Amino acid sequence: MAANVLLVARAVLGLLAGRGWKPRDRLLAPLGALVDCAWCGSDFVCPICWEPADDGHWSIRLRCGACEVWRDVVVPDEEAHKLDRALAAQSTVIEHAAARLDRERMVIELDTFVAALECDVIDSSWFVR
Repeated sequence: MAANVLLVARAVLGLLAGRGWKPRDRLLAPLGALVDCAWCGSDFVCPICWEPADDGHWSIRLRCGACEVWRDVVVPDEEAHKLDRALAAQSTVIEHAAARLDRERMVIELDTFVAALECDVIDSSWFVR
């Protein structure tokens, strides 16, 4: 985090000196994983856009879903691949949770339907057009 503060300070001083914002002023990735927010610490960070910075680096715009902080980073290829793997793992967790919730919802609907049939609340006439 301290390294990022120094980079931001250098960039601000550069702006004040009139040299403008240059791509090299972009924040290098913090020491933690890219999915971890440098501001709030949550792991809700996702890439908004990726583009090659040069032969061995990627320029990535990241956004934290928890605190809405945006940041631009330039990372080596291996860090970009780690981010890609982390996002795939998070997607798998979300897919499994969605499937579990869907199954739970279907069980509740089926139980309700069976109970309605057993109590004669509905009968076959409900399904005739």
